[in-house]
Formats: sequence, C-alpha cells, structure tokens
Amino acid sequence: MEFNRLYEISFKKLYRFFYYKGVKEADIEDLIQQCYIEIFSKYYKKGLSVDSVNIVYGYARNILMRWYENNKQTTNLDEETLESIASSGWEFEEDFEEKILPQIEKVKVAIESLNETTRQVIKLRFLDGLSRRETASSLGISEDQVHTIQKRGIEYLKAQLITY
Repeated sequence: MEFNRLYEISFKKLYRFFYYKGVKEADIEDLIQQCYIEIFSKYYKKGLSVDSVNIVYGYARNILMRWYENNKQTTNLDEETLESIASSGWEFEEDFEEKILPQIEKVKVAIESLNETTRQVIKLRFLDGLSRRETASSLGISEDQVHTIQKRGIEYLKAQLITY
C-alpha cells in the first residue's frame, strides 16, 4: 500500500484510538506523526510496503505505552479548577458519604475476593503504582504472567462489581 494511501485510511482511526486511550488532544497529532515517522523509516525507506492497518496499530500501541511512561507524573489541581468544582453545586460531603463510600467498599470487597496472587498483582500495579517489570520482580514471576493475571483480575472485578 502506498504511504499516502495508508495515511488517508488510518489517520482518523489513529486519532480515535489515541483519544479514547486518554491522550490529551494537544498530544494526539504528535503521537500520530511519530507513528508515521517510525513506519516510514522502517518500511518505506527500505522499499517495503505496509499491507495492513494492523501494523499501524502495532506502532501506535508501542508509542502509546512510551507516552504513558513519560507522562506518569501526577497533576495538581490549580485554583481555577478547584473554584469550578466548588461552584458546580456538588455537595462533596453528602455525595461522598451517600454515593462514593459505598462504591469504595464494593471495590474493596471485590479485591479481597480475588485469589492471593491476583490480589497482589492488582494492589502492586494499581494501588502502589508499580510497573509490570517491578511487579514481576517483587512477586518472582514473569512480566507476561503479570499482564495475564492483571487482565484476568480486572475482568473478574468488573463482573463482581456489575453483580453488586
């Protein structure tokens, strides 16, 4: 497939892909361009052709993972955001006690119902914020096992939380 044709076919799809993965709109086009630059340098400069949009998605996933790693910092709420929350009419204390606390308790119960290894993976990955590599080394298992256990654990938690 010609490079321009590949670009036409996949640009909107990649935009949606990055958008729904939580990338800020200001960063989406940069990530898309990075994706095409890598594809162009690996395939088209060597005279090879890309015959599937799946290759583009593969590069996009890798770029997204690097982007997530580089943007791990936590964001602090600025005064303007805090004022907009305060003026939104949301009664934090009432809503917290009535709506949020019961949800937190449901999540805690669901996590405690996981088997030991899955519970440890979920806690290390999401509560402690460790990477797959760090989680794998602390539990003495492979990164692939961490990924599989995490995925199954999340699916189990989703199912548990839907039934509550």
